Amino acid sequence: MKKLLKYGLLGFAIALVLIVGVVSYFMATFNPNAYKPQIIQAVKDNQNRILKLDGDIKLTIFPSIGAKVDRVSLSEHKSSKEFASIESARVSLALLPLFSKQVVVNEVVLNGVKVHVVKFRDGKTNLDDLTGKQENKEETRPEVGTRPDEAIKFDIAGVTIENTELSYRDESTGAQYAVKNLNLKTGRIANGVPGKISLDALIQANKPQLDIAAKLKTGLTFDLEKQLYQLEDMDFKVIVTGDMLPNKSVSSEIKGSVQVDAARETVQVNLHGALLQSQVKAKLELKGFAEPIIRFDVDVDQFDADLYLPKKSAAAEKKSEAVPEEPYDLTALRKLNLDGSLRLGSLKVANVKSTLLRIDVKANKGLLNINPLSANLYQGSLNGSIAVNAAQATPTFTVKQNLSGVQVGMLIKDAVDLDMIEGKGNVAINIATQGNTVSGLKKGLSGTAGLNLADGAIKGINLGKLVHGAQNLGQGGGVALLKPVAGDKTDFTEFKANFKLNKGVAHNDDLLVKSQSLRISGNGDVDIGNSSINYAVKATLADSVDVKKGSLTVPVQLSGTFADLKFKVDYGAVAADVAKQKIDTKVEEKKEELKQQLQEKLKGGLKDLFK
Repeated sequence: MKKLLKYGLLGFAIALVLIVGVVSYFMATFNPNAYKPQIIQAVKDNQNRILKLDGDIKLTIFPSIGAKVDRVSLSEHKSSKEFASIESARVSLALLPLFSKQVVVNEVVLNGVKVHVVKFRDGKTNLDDLTGKQENKEETRPEVGTRPDEAIKFDIAGVTIENTELSYRDESTGAQYAVKNLNLKTGRIANGVPGKISLDALIQANKPQLDIAAKLKTGLTFDLEKQLYQLEDMDFKVIVTGDMLPNKSVSSEIKGSVQVDAARETVQVNLHGALLQSQVKAKLELKGFAEPIIRFDVDVDQFDADLYLPKKSAAAEKKSEAVPEEPYDLTALRKLNLDGSLRLGSLKVANVKSTLLRIDVKANKGLLNINPLSANLYQGSLNGSIAVNAAQATPTFTVKQNLSGVQVGMLIKDAVDLDMIEGKGNVAINIATQGNTVSGLKKGLSGTAGLNLADGAIKGINLGKLVHGAQNLGQGGGVALLKPVAGDKTDFTEFKANFKLNKGVAHNDDLLVKSQSLRISGNGDVDIGNSSINYAVKATLADSVDVKKGSLTVPVQLSGTFADLKFKVDYGAVAADVAKQKIDTKVEEKKEELKQQLQEKLKGGLKDLFK
C-alpha cells in the first residue's frame, strides 16, 4: 500500500511537471497578437465591419485561463464609422473546474464600453447583421421547465463594469436616448448563493427632454435548475430633471422584493416607498408570460396628475384644432387579464379634485369593468361604475354614477371651466356611448341624467333686475342680446331638471327653479358633441314693481358655445306683458268701482222698498 501511494504521488508529480512545462513552453512561444491580421480580416469578410485591435492581447493559462484586451473598436456595417468600442476588458476562468463542466469565473472587468444603436426609417437597425435577424425565421427555444443534464454550471466571483455609454437613435421619430456613466459591481454570482448587485447610471432623453439619475442596490439569489430568481432588499433611487416637471425635478425611492419562477411562469412584486410626490404600497402578481394574468393591490396617499400633464397654450390649442383628431387604440385591452384594486387618499386630474378614491378593476378579453368607482368630492360623494367593451371594432362605454350632496357648480367649474351655476345637491347619470375619438364619444352619448340642487344661483344673469327694468320700457321694446355679467346671479332655493341624451344632445323639458319671488321654467338642448347650448327660459316674478296683482313673465333665450354664451331677452314681450297686466288691472279696478256703485244703488233701492 505504501509503495502504491508512493508511486502514485510520484506519477502525479511527474504529470504536473510535464503540464507546467508544456504550459510554460506554450506561453513562451505562442503570441496571440500575431493573429490580429487574421482576426481583423475574418471580421471584415464575415460581417463587413472593420475591427481595430490597437492594444495588445494578453493571455493567462494557469492557475486561471483568461484574456485581457485594450483599445478595441468595431465599425458600422459596410462603413468606417464607429459602432462600438471598449477601452479594456479582462476575463479569467478557473482552469481545473472546466474539466467537470463547471465555469468558475474569477473576474469580469469591462471599462469604457461605448455602443451606438440606430433604428433606421425602414425599421431596420444597425444590429441586425450581428444578431442574425432574418425575416420569417422561426425561433426555437427550449421548453420552459426543462434543462439538459449536460448543462454547464457556472460560478462568477464578481463582475465590474465601469464608464459604459449606450446610445439609441430613432431616425423615423427623432427620439434619442443615452445611458452614460453606467457602473455595475457585483459580488459572487453562483447558483443558490446570495449575492449583491450595485448599479448606477445617468439616462438622457430628448422626447421629452429628461435627465434621469438612477441607483440600484439589491440582493440576488437564483436557482438555475428550478429556474427561480429573487431580488431581495431592493433599494431603487431615481432623480428626474426636466423643464416639464414640477419644480423641474422629482425624486423617487422604491424598496421591496421581486420573485420570478420561470418554470411556473409567475412573478410576484412587493414594493413600497416614495414614487414621484406620492407614498405607495403595491403588491403585484403575474401568471403566464405569453398571455399574463395580472393581480394587483395598490395604496397611494395622494397624487396630482396635472403636474405631469402637458400644459396647452392658446397657440397649441389652435394648432390642435387644425390637426385632424387621432383615434385612440384600445386593442391592447383584448389581451389584458387584470383584476385588482387601487385606493388613493387624494387625487387631482384634469383639475377635478377627489379624496378617498377607490377603483376596483377587472379586464378580460377586451371587456373592462370598473366597479366600484367611488370617492368623496366637492363636499359630497360619488359612487358608480364604468364599463368598456373593446372587443369590437368600435369600443363602447357605459357610465353609471350617482353624486350625492355635491357642490355641482364647483365641480363643473373645475372640470370644464364653465362658471354658470352654484348649488349643492344630487346628480344621477346613466349614459352610454361608442366611438374611437373623444369627439366621437361626445357625439354618441345617449341615456339619462338628472339634477336636483338646493340653495344656489344661476350665475351671469339677474332675472329679477331684468324684470324690474321692464318698468322703464314704456311703449318701446325689442330684443336685447346680452352676455353673462360677472357678479350678476339669480338666486334659487330649488333647481330640478331631467335630461334625455341622444346622439350627443341632452334635451330637457321640465326645468323648475324656485325662489321666494321667482319661478323659472324652461326647455331646450345642450349639445355636448358641439359644446353649445340652445335653451329657452321663462322667468315669472311675482309682485313686480309695475303690477300690484298677478305676475310678470320674462322670456330669455340662452344660446352659443360654452366659451361664448349669450342671453337674448325679449323686452318687447315683457313690455306687452306689462301693458296687458296694467290693462287687466284697470279693468279689474273699473269692475270693482262698478260693483261698489251697484251695491250702493242696490242698498238704496232695498231701503226704499222696505219703507
